[in-house]
Amino acid sequence: MTAPILYAKDSDDIVTLTFNSEGQRVNTLNDEMRDCLIETIERVVKEKDSIAGVIFASAKSTFFAGGDLNYLYQLKAEDADQLFDQISTVKRAFRQLETLGKPVVAAINGSAVGGGFELALACHYRICINEAKTQLGLPEASLGLLPGLGGVVRMNRLLGLINSQTFLQEGKLFNPAHAYEQGLVHALVNDQVELLNAAREWILSRPHALQPWDQPDYNVPGGRPGDFELDRWIATAMDQLIARTNGCYPAPEAILSCSIEGMKLSFDQADLIETQAFIGLVTGSVAKNLMGTFWFQLNSLRAGGALPKPISPKDFNERVYDAFVQEGLAMLDAGQDPATIESGALAAGFLAGPLAGLDQASLIRAFPQTQAQCAEQEVKDRLLFCMALESVRLFQQEAIAAVSLGNVGSVMELGFPRWTGGVFQFLNQYGLSQAVDRSLELARQYGEQFSAPDLLVEKVRQGGQF
Repeated sequence: MTAPILYAKDSDDIVTLTFNSEGQRVNTLNDEMRDCLIETIERVVKEKDSIAGVIFASAKSTFFAGGDLNYLYQLKAEDADQLFDQISTVKRAFRQLETLGKPVVAAINGSAVGGGFELALACHYRICINEAKTQLGLPEASLGLLPGLGGVVRMNRLLGLINSQTFLQEGKLFNPAHAYEQGLVHALVNDQVELLNAAREWILSRPHALQPWDQPDYNVPGGRPGDFELDRWIATAMDQLIARTNGCYPAPEAILSCSIEGMKLSFDQADLIETQAFIGLVTGSVAKNLMGTFWFQLNSLRAGGALPKPISPKDFNERVYDAFVQEGLAMLDAGQDPATIESGALAAGFLAGPLAGLDQASLIRAFPQTQAQCAEQEVKDRLLFCMALESVRLFQQEAIAAVSLGNVGSVMELGFPRWTGGVFQFLNQYGLSQAVDRSLELARQYGEQFSAPDLLVEKVRQGGQF
Protein backbone atom coordinates (compact mmCIF):
# COMPACT_ATOMS: atom_id res chain seq x y z
CA MET A 1 0.00 0.00 0.00
CA THR A 2 1.29 3.45 -0.91
CA ALA A 3 2.06 5.76 2.02
CA PRO A 4 -0.53 8.57 2.38
CA ILE A 5 2.22 11.23 2.32
CA LEU A 6 4.69 11.31 -0.57
CA TYR A 7 8.16 12.68 0.24
CA ALA A 8 10.16 14.40 -2.55
CA LYS A 9 13.20 16.67 -2.51
CA ASP A 10 14.11 18.84 -5.52
CA SER A 11 17.42 20.24 -6.73
CA ASP A 12 16.99 23.30 -4.50
CA ASP A 13 16.70 21.02 -1.45
CA ILE A 14 13.06 21.89 -1.02
CA VAL A 15 11.03 18.99 0.36
CA THR A 16 7.47 18.62 -0.90
CA LEU A 17 5.14 16.49 1.23
CA THR A 18 2.07 15.53 -0.79
CA PHE A 19 -1.06 14.20 0.91
CA ASN A 20 -2.65 11.37 -1.06
CA SER A 21 -4.77 8.96 0.99
CA GLU A 22 -5.16 5.84 -1.10
CA GLY A 23 -8.71 4.79 -1.84
CA GLN A 24 -10.24 7.92 -0.28
CA ARG A 25 -11.91 10.86 -1.97
CA VAL A 26 -10.35 13.29 0.49
CA ASN A 27 -7.41 13.31 2.87
CA THR A 28 -8.44 12.80 6.49
CA LEU A 29 -6.50 12.38 9.71
CA ASN A 30 -7.22 8.68 10.19
CA ASP A 31 -4.81 6.34 11.99
CA GLU A 32 -2.68 5.70 8.92
CA MET A 33 -2.40 9.36 8.01
CA ARG A 34 -1.68 10.38 11.60
CA ASP A 35 1.14 7.88 11.98
CA CYS A 36 2.62 8.75 8.60
CA LEU A 37 2.42 12.49 9.32
CA ILE A 38 4.28 12.10 12.60
CA GLU A 39 6.97 9.90 11.00
CA THR A 40 7.36 12.32 8.10
CA ILE A 41 7.78 15.34 10.34
CA GLU A 42 10.32 13.40 12.42
CA ARG A 43 12.25 12.71 9.22
CA VAL A 44 12.16 16.40 8.28
CA VAL A 45 13.48 17.33 11.72
CA LYS A 46 16.36 14.85 11.41
CA GLU A 47 17.24 16.08 7.92
CA LYS A 48 16.66 19.79 8.51
CA ASP A 49 20.32 20.73 8.00
CA SER A 50 20.16 19.39 4.44
CA ILE A 51 16.85 20.98 3.38
CA ALA A 52 15.93 24.51 2.38
CA GLY A 53 12.29 24.30 3.41
CA VAL A 54 9.09 22.27 3.30
CA ILE A 55 5.93 22.49 1.19
CA PHE A 56 2.73 20.70 2.17
CA ALA A 57 0.63 19.94 -0.91
CA SER A 58 -2.18 17.59 -1.95
CA ALA A 59 -2.62 15.22 -4.87
CA LYS A 60 -6.39 15.44 -4.49
CA SER A 61 -8.77 18.25 -5.43
CA THR A 62 -8.99 19.20 -1.76
CA PHE A 63 -6.08 19.95 0.55
CA PHE A 64 -7.10 18.22 3.78
CA ALA A 65 -10.52 17.49 5.26
CA GLY A 66 -9.54 17.20 8.90
CA GLY A 67 -10.28 14.58 11.53
CA ASP A 68 -11.95 11.18 11.16
CA LEU A 69 -15.45 11.82 12.53
CA ASN A 70 -16.29 8.11 12.54
CA TYR A 71 -13.47 7.60 15.02
CA LEU A 72 -14.34 10.65 17.12
CA TYR A 73 -17.99 9.63 17.33
CA GLN A 74 -17.07 6.28 18.89
CA LEU A 75 -14.93 7.75 21.68
CA LYS A 76 -16.07 7.33 25.27
CA ALA A 77 -14.90 8.73 28.60
CA GLU A 78 -12.71 5.65 29.18
CA ASP A 79 -10.81 6.48 25.96
CA ALA A 80 -9.62 9.83 27.33
CA ASP A 81 -6.06 8.77 28.18
CA GLN A 82 -5.48 7.12 24.82
CA LEU A 83 -6.90 10.13 23.00
CA PHE A 84 -4.75 12.50 25.04
CA ASP A 85 -1.63 10.61 23.96
CA GLN A 86 -2.69 10.61 20.30
CA ILE A 87 -3.49 14.31 20.22
CA SER A 88 -0.37 15.26 22.15
CA THR A 89 1.81 13.33 19.71
CA VAL A 90 0.34 15.14 16.70
CA LYS A 91 0.54 18.52 18.40
CA ARG A 92 4.15 17.87 19.35
CA ALA A 93 4.90 17.17 15.68
CA PHE A 94 3.14 20.39 14.62
CA ARG A 95 5.21 22.32 17.14
CA GLN A 96 8.42 20.73 15.86
CA LEU A 97 7.39 21.79 12.38
CA GLU A 98 6.87 25.46 13.18
CA THR A 99 10.05 25.66 15.28
CA LEU A 100 12.11 23.88 12.64
CA GLY A 101 14.09 26.99 11.77
CA LYS A 102 13.36 26.40 8.09
CA PRO A 103 10.42 27.88 6.15
CA VAL A 104 7.32 25.71 5.93
CA VAL A 105 4.55 26.51 3.43
CA ALA A 106 1.00 25.22 3.09
CA ALA A 107 0.20 25.12 -0.64
CA ILE A 108 -3.58 24.96 -0.38
CA ASN A 109 -5.09 23.78 -3.65
CA GLY A 110 -8.61 23.17 -2.34
CA SER A 111 -10.69 22.99 0.81
CA ALA A 112 -8.79 22.82 4.11
CA VAL A 113 -11.05 22.42 7.12
CA GLY A 114 -10.70 21.28 10.70
CA GLY A 115 -7.41 19.50 11.30
CA GLY A 116 -6.35 20.34 7.75
CA PHE A 117 -6.63 24.05 8.44
CA GLU A 118 -4.93 23.57 11.80
CA LEU A 119 -1.97 22.03 9.99
CA ALA A 120 -1.93 25.04 7.65
CA LEU A 121 -1.87 27.35 10.68
CA ALA A 122 1.22 25.51 11.92
CA CYS A 123 2.98 26.44 8.67
CA HIS A 124 4.83 29.75 8.41
CA TYR A 125 3.19 30.76 5.13
CA ARG A 126 -0.14 29.89 3.53
CA ILE A 127 -0.83 30.23 -0.19
CA CYS A 128 -4.21 29.30 -1.66
CA ILE A 129 -5.68 28.94 -5.13
CA ASN A 130 -8.34 31.63 -5.33
CA GLU A 131 -11.49 29.64 -6.06
CA ALA A 132 -14.76 30.77 -4.51
CA LYS A 133 -15.96 27.17 -3.96
CA THR A 134 -12.95 26.35 -1.76
CA GLN A 135 -13.84 26.17 1.91
CA LEU A 136 -11.42 27.00 4.70
CA GLY A 137 -11.81 27.17 8.44
CA LEU A 138 -12.53 25.41 11.70
CA PRO A 139 -16.09 23.99 11.78
CA GLU A 140 -15.64 22.00 14.99
CA ALA A 141 -18.00 24.15 17.09
CA SER A 142 -20.91 23.26 14.78
CA LEU A 143 -20.33 19.62 15.77
CA GLY A 144 -20.11 20.36 19.49
CA LEU A 145 -16.29 20.32 19.51
CA LEU A 146 -13.40 22.77 19.49
CA PRO A 147 -10.32 22.71 17.25
CA GLY A 148 -8.08 20.28 19.13
CA LEU A 149 -4.83 20.37 17.16
CA GLY A 150 -3.72 23.85 18.12
CA GLY A 151 -6.41 25.76 16.24
CA VAL A 152 -7.64 27.70 19.26
CA VAL A 153 -4.15 28.61 20.43
CA ARG A 154 -2.85 29.68 17.02
CA MET A 155 -5.98 31.62 16.02
CA ASN A 156 -5.89 33.49 19.34
CA ARG A 157 -2.30 34.51 18.81
CA LEU A 158 -2.67 35.26 15.11
CA LEU A 159 -5.88 37.33 15.16
CA GLY A 160 -6.15 38.28 18.81
CA LEU A 161 -8.50 37.05 21.49
CA ILE A 162 -11.57 38.99 20.35
CA ASN A 163 -11.26 38.68 16.57
CA SER A 164 -10.58 34.95 16.70
CA GLN A 165 -13.85 34.15 18.51
CA THR A 166 -16.07 34.58 15.46
CA PHE A 167 -14.10 31.96 13.56
CA LEU A 168 -13.79 29.61 16.54
CA GLN A 169 -17.16 29.79 18.29
CA GLU A 170 -19.39 29.84 15.22
CA GLY A 171 -17.45 27.32 13.16
CA LYS A 172 -18.34 29.05 9.89
CA LEU A 173 -16.32 28.24 6.80
CA PHE A 174 -15.03 30.91 4.44
CA ASN A 175 -13.48 31.22 0.99
CA PRO A 176 -9.86 32.10 0.13
CA ALA A 177 -10.63 35.75 -0.60
CA HIS A 178 -12.09 36.24 2.87
CA ALA A 179 -9.17 34.34 4.41
CA TYR A 180 -6.76 36.68 2.65
CA GLU A 181 -8.65 39.76 3.86
CA GLN A 182 -8.50 38.50 7.44
CA GLY A 183 -4.80 37.62 7.31
CA LEU A 184 -5.39 33.89 7.57
CA VAL A 185 -3.89 33.30 4.13
CA HIS A 186 -0.83 35.23 3.00
CA ALA A 187 -1.18 35.01 -0.79
CA LEU A 188 -3.68 33.99 -3.49
CA VAL A 189 -2.80 32.45 -6.85
CA ASN A 190 -4.71 31.31 -9.93
CA ASP A 191 -3.73 27.68 -10.43
CA GLN A 192 -1.64 24.73 -9.28
CA VAL A 193 1.46 25.77 -11.22
CA GLU A 194 1.44 29.25 -9.68
CA LEU A 195 0.76 27.71 -6.29
CA LEU A 196 3.87 25.54 -6.20
CA ASN A 197 6.07 28.15 -7.88
CA ALA A 198 5.02 30.77 -5.31
CA ALA A 199 5.72 28.31 -2.47
CA ARG A 200 9.22 27.61 -3.78
CA GLU A 201 9.99 31.29 -4.33
CA TRP A 202 8.93 32.19 -0.80
CA ILE A 203 11.07 29.43 0.69
CA LEU A 204 14.15 30.44 -1.29
CA SER A 205 13.73 34.06 -0.18
CA ARG A 206 13.38 33.07 3.51
CA PRO A 207 16.25 30.88 4.71
CA HIS A 208 14.91 31.16 8.26
CA ALA A 209 11.29 31.39 9.43
CA LEU A 210 9.50 31.88 12.73
CA GLN A 211 5.84 32.02 13.59
CA PRO A 212 4.74 35.50 14.68
CA TRP A 213 4.01 34.26 18.22
CA ASP A 214 7.53 32.83 18.52
CA GLN A 215 9.16 36.18 17.82
CA PRO A 216 10.27 37.95 21.03
CA ASP A 217 8.87 41.35 20.02
CA TYR A 218 5.47 40.07 18.82
CA ASN A 219 2.44 41.96 20.04
CA VAL A 220 -0.80 39.98 19.87
CA PRO A 221 -3.54 42.00 18.12
CA GLY A 222 -5.84 43.47 20.75
CA GLY A 223 -3.47 42.70 23.59
CA ARG A 224 -3.42 40.03 26.27
CA PRO A 225 -5.39 39.64 29.51
CA GLY A 226 -4.24 42.36 31.83
CA ASP A 227 -4.68 45.07 29.22
CA PHE A 228 -7.46 47.40 30.34
CA GLU A 229 -9.60 47.38 27.18
CA LEU A 230 -9.34 43.63 26.72
CA ASP A 231 -10.19 43.00 30.36
CA ARG A 232 -13.36 45.06 29.91
CA TRP A 233 -14.39 42.74 27.07
CA ILE A 234 -13.46 39.62 29.05
CA ALA A 235 -15.57 40.77 32.01
CA THR A 236 -18.82 40.40 30.05
CA ALA A 237 -17.91 37.98 27.26
CA MET A 238 -18.98 34.74 28.97
CA ASP A 239 -22.29 36.17 30.20
CA GLN A 240 -23.08 37.42 26.70
CA LEU A 241 -22.19 34.06 25.23
CA ILE A 242 -24.40 32.13 27.64
CA ALA A 243 -27.24 34.56 26.96
CA ARG A 244 -26.86 33.74 23.25
CA THR A 245 -26.64 29.96 23.61
CA ASN A 246 -28.82 29.64 26.74
CA GLY A 247 -26.10 27.42 28.15
CA CYS A 248 -27.17 24.53 25.91
CA TYR A 249 -23.95 24.28 23.94
CA PRO A 250 -20.72 23.62 25.87
CA ALA A 251 -18.35 24.04 22.90
CA PRO A 252 -18.51 27.85 22.53
CA GLU A 253 -18.10 28.22 26.29
CA ALA A 254 -15.10 25.87 26.28
CA ILE A 255 -13.58 27.77 23.36
CA LEU A 256 -13.93 31.11 25.11
CA SER A 257 -12.60 29.75 28.38
CA CYS A 258 -9.61 28.12 26.66
CA SER A 259 -8.94 31.31 24.75
CA ILE A 260 -8.96 33.58 27.79
CA GLU A 261 -6.90 31.26 29.98
CA GLY A 262 -4.56 30.30 27.17
CA MET A 263 -3.67 33.89 26.40
CA LYS A 264 -2.38 34.26 29.95
CA LEU A 265 0.02 31.35 29.51
CA SER A 266 2.85 30.12 27.32
CA PHE A 267 2.07 28.47 23.99
CA ASP A 268 2.69 24.96 25.35
CA GLN A 269 0.55 25.52 28.45
CA ALA A 270 -2.28 26.93 26.34
CA ASP A 271 -1.97 23.95 24.01
CA LEU A 272 -2.43 21.58 26.96
CA ILE A 273 -5.58 23.39 28.11
CA GLU A 274 -6.96 23.12 24.57
CA THR A 275 -6.30 19.36 24.48
CA GLN A 276 -8.04 18.76 27.81
CA ALA A 277 -11.07 20.80 26.74
CA PHE A 278 -11.31 18.96 23.41
CA ILE A 279 -11.31 15.58 25.15
CA GLY A 280 -14.06 16.72 27.52
CA LEU A 281 -16.23 17.78 24.59
CA VAL A 282 -15.63 14.85 22.25
CA THR A 283 -16.54 12.33 24.95
CA GLY A 284 -19.62 14.33 26.00
CA SER A 285 -23.26 13.91 24.99
CA VAL A 286 -23.85 17.13 23.05
CA ALA A 287 -21.05 16.47 20.57
CA LYS A 288 -22.33 12.92 20.11
CA ASN A 289 -25.82 14.23 19.41
CA LEU A 290 -24.66 16.87 16.95
CA MET A 291 -22.26 14.56 15.12
CA GLY A 292 -24.84 11.79 15.04
CA THR A 293 -27.62 13.90 13.58
CA PHE A 294 -25.87 16.46 11.45
CA TRP A 295 -23.07 14.34 10.09
CA PHE A 296 -23.94 10.68 9.96
CA GLN A 297 -27.73 10.71 9.76
CA LEU A 298 -28.02 13.65 7.38
CA ASN A 299 -25.24 12.36 5.12
CA SER A 300 -26.76 8.89 5.18
CA LEU A 301 -30.12 10.26 4.09
CA ARG A 302 -28.49 12.27 1.30
CA ALA A 303 -26.41 9.33 0.11
CA GLY A 304 -29.44 7.07 0.04
CA GLY A 305 -31.57 9.52 -1.87
CA ALA A 306 -33.98 9.59 1.06
CA LEU A 307 -33.88 13.31 1.61
CA PRO A 308 -37.21 14.63 0.35
CA LYS A 309 -38.35 18.24 0.50
CA PRO A 310 -39.42 18.69 3.22
CA ILE A 311 -37.08 16.27 4.97
CA SER A 312 -39.79 14.44 6.88
CA PRO A 313 -43.39 13.75 5.86
CA LYS A 314 -45.84 16.59 6.11
CA ASP A 315 -48.20 14.84 8.55
CA PHE A 316 -45.33 14.10 10.90
CA ASN A 317 -44.16 17.72 10.86
CA GLU A 318 -47.63 19.13 11.38
CA ARG A 319 -48.60 16.82 14.22
CA VAL A 320 -45.33 17.15 16.11
CA TYR A 321 -45.29 20.92 15.79
CA ASP A 322 -48.98 21.09 16.74
CA ALA A 323 -48.18 19.17 19.93
CA PHE A 324 -45.62 21.88 20.74
CA VAL A 325 -48.08 24.72 20.15
CA GLN A 326 -50.92 22.99 22.01
CA GLU A 327 -48.72 22.43 25.05
CA GLY A 328 -47.84 26.11 25.08
CA LEU A 329 -51.53 27.00 24.93
CA ALA A 330 -52.31 24.47 27.68
CA MET A 331 -49.78 26.16 29.95
CA LEU A 332 -51.27 29.52 29.06
CA ASP A 333 -54.80 28.28 29.79
CA ALA A 334 -53.60 27.04 33.21
CA GLY A 335 -52.50 30.58 34.07
CA GLN A 336 -48.84 30.43 33.11
CA ASP A 337 -47.15 33.71 32.28
CA PRO A 338 -46.62 33.77 28.48
CA ALA A 339 -43.19 35.35 28.92
CA THR A 340 -42.15 32.41 31.12
CA ILE A 341 -43.37 29.94 28.49
CA GLU A 342 -41.37 31.64 25.77
CA SER A 343 -38.25 32.08 27.89
CA GLY A 344 -38.44 28.44 28.96
CA ALA A 345 -38.55 27.37 25.31
CA LEU A 346 -35.52 29.48 24.46
CA ALA A 347 -33.67 28.22 27.53
CA ALA A 348 -34.28 24.67 26.31
CA GLY A 349 -32.70 25.58 22.99
CA PHE A 350 -35.78 25.91 20.79
CA LEU A 351 -35.42 28.45 18.00
CA ALA A 352 -38.72 30.02 19.08
CA GLY A 353 -41.41 29.39 21.66
CA PRO A 354 -44.86 27.89 21.07
CA LEU A 355 -46.48 31.33 21.36
CA ALA A 356 -44.09 33.03 18.94
CA GLY A 357 -45.77 35.70 16.86
CA LEU A 358 -48.65 36.18 19.30
CA ASP A 359 -49.09 39.44 21.16
CA GLN A 360 -48.25 38.79 24.80
CA ALA A 361 -50.31 41.68 26.13
CA SER A 362 -53.37 40.27 24.39
CA LEU A 363 -52.60 36.81 25.72
CA ILE A 364 -52.38 38.10 29.28
CA ARG A 365 -55.79 39.75 28.92
CA ALA A 366 -57.32 36.64 27.36
CA PHE A 367 -55.69 34.18 29.78
CA PRO A 368 -55.49 35.57 33.33
CA GLN A 369 -52.37 34.40 35.12
CA THR A 370 -52.34 32.50 38.39
CA GLN A 371 -49.88 33.06 41.17
CA ALA A 372 -48.64 29.44 40.96
CA GLN A 373 -46.19 29.43 38.09
CA CYS A 374 -44.33 26.44 36.66
CA ALA A 375 -40.59 26.45 37.22
CA GLU A 376 -38.48 26.95 34.11
CA GLN A 377 -37.30 23.33 34.10
CA GLU A 378 -40.92 22.17 34.15
CA VAL A 379 -41.68 24.33 31.10
CA LYS A 380 -38.62 22.97 29.30
CA ASP A 381 -39.54 19.35 30.04
CA ARG A 382 -43.13 19.79 28.92
CA LEU A 383 -42.10 21.29 25.59
CA LEU A 384 -39.32 18.77 24.91
CA PHE A 385 -41.35 15.72 25.91
CA CYS A 386 -44.56 16.67 24.13
CA MET A 387 -42.74 16.71 20.77
CA ALA A 388 -40.60 13.65 21.47
CA LEU A 389 -43.49 11.51 22.67
CA GLU A 390 -45.70 12.52 19.74
CA SER A 391 -42.85 11.58 17.42
CA VAL A 392 -42.72 8.10 18.96
CA ARG A 393 -46.46 7.67 18.44
CA LEU A 394 -46.13 8.66 14.80
CA PHE A 395 -43.19 6.32 14.30
CA GLN A 396 -45.25 3.58 15.91
CA GLN A 397 -48.04 4.36 13.42
CA GLU A 398 -45.52 4.28 10.54
CA ALA A 399 -46.18 7.94 9.73
CA ILE A 400 -42.43 8.33 9.39
CA ALA A 401 -40.09 5.81 7.81
CA ALA A 402 -36.94 6.18 9.88
CA VAL A 403 -35.62 7.50 13.17
CA SER A 404 -33.02 9.51 11.24
CA LEU A 405 -35.77 11.35 9.36
CA GLY A 406 -37.41 12.27 12.65
CA ASN A 407 -34.17 13.46 14.21
CA VAL A 408 -33.02 15.54 11.25
CA GLY A 409 -36.47 16.83 10.37
CA SER A 410 -37.36 17.84 13.92
CA VAL A 411 -34.25 19.99 14.19
CA MET A 412 -34.04 21.42 10.70
CA GLU A 413 -37.74 22.05 10.16
CA LEU A 414 -39.46 22.22 13.53
CA GLY A 415 -36.88 24.11 15.58
CA PHE A 416 -36.29 21.28 18.06
CA PRO A 417 -33.06 22.06 19.97
CA ARG A 418 -29.94 21.12 18.00
CA TRP A 419 -28.03 20.06 21.12
CA THR A 420 -30.39 17.12 21.58
CA GLY A 421 -29.65 15.58 18.19
CA GLY A 422 -33.40 15.41 17.45
CA VAL A 423 -36.57 14.06 19.02
CA PHE A 424 -35.55 10.40 19.20
CA GLN A 425 -31.97 11.07 20.20
CA PHE A 426 -33.27 13.31 22.99
CA LEU A 427 -35.04 10.28 24.46
CA ASN A 428 -32.00 8.04 23.94
CA GLN A 429 -29.77 10.52 25.72
CA TYR A 430 -32.28 11.09 28.51
CA GLY A 431 -32.42 7.34 29.03
CA LEU A 432 -35.52 5.50 27.80
CA SER A 433 -36.37 4.06 31.20
CA GLN A 434 -36.01 7.48 32.81
CA ALA A 435 -38.04 8.99 29.95
CA VAL A 436 -40.91 6.61 30.70
CA ASP A 437 -40.80 7.58 34.36
CA ARG A 438 -40.75 11.29 33.54
CA SER A 439 -43.59 10.93 31.04
CA LEU A 440 -45.72 9.26 33.72
CA GLU A 441 -45.04 12.14 36.11
CA LEU A 442 -45.96 14.70 33.46
CA ALA A 443 -49.09 12.72 32.50
CA ARG A 444 -50.30 12.68 36.12
CA GLN A 445 -49.85 16.44 36.37
CA TYR A 446 -50.73 17.72 32.93
CA GLY A 447 -52.66 15.16 30.91
CA GLU A 448 -52.65 12.07 28.73
CA GLN A 449 -50.61 13.75 26.00
CA PHE A 450 -47.61 12.76 28.13
CA SER A 451 -48.53 9.08 28.52
CA ALA A 452 -45.69 6.82 27.41
CA PRO A 453 -46.33 5.32 23.94
CA ASP A 454 -46.35 1.52 23.73
CA LEU A 455 -43.28 1.55 21.49
CA LEU A 456 -41.28 3.49 24.07
CA VAL A 457 -42.27 1.06 26.82
CA GLU A 458 -41.39 -1.88 24.56
CA LYS A 459 -37.96 -0.38 23.81
CA VAL A 460 -37.30 -0.19 27.54
CA ARG A 461 -38.41 -3.79 28.02
CA GLN A 462 -36.05 -4.95 25.25
CA GLY A 463 -33.19 -2.80 26.49
CA GLY A 464 -32.96 -1.06 23.12
CA GLN A 465 -32.79 2.50 21.81
CA PHE A 466 -34.15 4.49 18.91
